[in-house]
Parts: sequence; C-alpha cells; structure tokens
Amino acid sequence: MQVNAIITALVERSGRSYNAISADLGKSREYTRNAAGKQAPGLGTVADVADACGCDVCIIDRATGVTVATVTPPRRAAVNQAEAR
Repeated sequence: MQVNAIITALVERSGRSYNAISADLGKSREYTRNAAGKQAPGLGTVADVADACGCDVCIIDRATGVTVATVTPPRRAAVNQAEAR
C-alpha cells in the first residue's frame, strides 16, 4: 500500500469518522483528513492515527515474517514519559 493511502485505509477500517479520530488525538477536527490528503504523511502521524484506530505500525522482516519493531506512536510516548515522572 502506498503511504498516502494508509491513513484513509486505517480510518475506513475503524468504521469511525476522520473527525472522531482527530478528537481522540486531541487535534483539530480536520487533522486526520488533512493528514490523509498528504502525499507522504510522517511516520509519527501514521503511528498516531493507527493507534487511535486500534492498530500498530510494525516493521516486518520480509524473509522470516518476524516483527522486528513496533513504532511507538508519539502521543503514547509523550503520555508514558509524563507518567514516568
């Protein structure tokens, strides 16, 4: 899947609206729709939207199919840092 279609696919899969996802992220109501319209949204943005849609962004080894890493959404990382203090 091309990177510019990932956010749209996540939102459609979730069955929720762009506005609802934006609200979950604490962003303006058009945030997710605008991010979906970008040709190359940032990995952090994709990870945040995926998290709000109940998904993870993972790096998979093609040869073995093993998950090498899961991208921590920036908003979750910020919450975890605040809680650690």
